[in-house]
Amino acid sequence: MAVYEGIISADLDIVLREGDYHQFLLTFLDAGVAYDLTAFSGTLTLRMRKTKGTGDVLETLTEGSGLTVANTNELTIVFSETESDHNGLFQYDIQGTDIEGLKTVAEGKLKFTNNV
Repeated sequence: MAVYEGIISADLDIVLREGDYHQFLLTFLDAGVAYDLTAFSGTLTLRMRKTKGTGDVLETLTEGSGLTVANTNELTIVFSETESDHNGLFQYDIQGTDIEGLKTVAEGKLKFTNNV
């Protein structure tokens, strides 16, 4: 389980191995206090691109399809099977919309490695 302190205060890098099932549990805190992800009301989306801010979205996870919010500040991310064409380094962000508008709650690099 990773604790992600502060919304978009730092990159959160994830390493995945080709063909494997991966599940991550992130706990979001802001100044040591639980950050309420339920305020995004089903709009959280993870998008993966080869280059940050540009290019086609290569993979998308949404709440109910790869992303699950629990206990108001915990986000489970599931990559059910990483594809062989995803080898290399990619950029991702997790965004959602609350009453103030679109927010990025996490971002970083996804590194996919080959099997041995």
